[in-house]
Amino acid sequence: MGTILYNSLEALRLISVLISPFIPETAEKIQKQIGLADFDTVAEWGCLPAGLTVSKGEPIFPRIDTKEQKQPQPEAAAKPKQQKKKKTTDLVSFADFQKLDLRVALILAVEPIEGADRLLKLQVDLGTEKRQVVAGIAEHYKPEALVGKQVIVVANLEPATIRNVESHGMILAGSGDSVVLATLETEMPLGTQVR
Repeated sequence: MGTILYNSLEALRLISVLISPFIPETAEKIQKQIGLADFDTVAEWGCLPAGLTVSKGEPIFPRIDTKEQKQPQPEAAAKPKQQKKKKTTDLVSFADFQKLDLRVALILAVEPIEGADRLLKLQVDLGTEKRQVVAGIAEHYKPEALVGKQVIVVANLEPATIRNVESHGMILAGSGDSVVLATLETEMPLGTQVR
């Protein structure tokens, strides 16, 4: 048994030297408990004197009780859930914002997209032209409730194909707990630029 303990201690001594560049505080604790004083014999096996007394110290890596971790803290349980604050995006220059062509449009027709629970295909009138736009608002609006609404459309957005349906713009909406379309307080002529 003495040989096993000696070899384990010798291995621990060498491990402490090897980990010292990465976790120096831990290596120092191990070496202090072993009683390692010099590094001259680092590369040699069997340099610890026989009968060495190891000092008792605090655990190097204390045990983590998973049962204690799983129990919610009383303070955390009592606090009401707050809405997570989302990180704001990077600031956009005024010149970049002016590149957006926001226009008033009228929703003419709406139909669900097959195989897409969240998407609706909208036909909108921008005054000078009619376009097809795909919007992810199906969970919040019924198609028949949208027909006849004036909305704001990003008219110069690059066309995109979503679920094999081409979209030529984007309808502005606010989102949080629910999605709300950005609409106008009073009716405006179709195609009016929003600034």
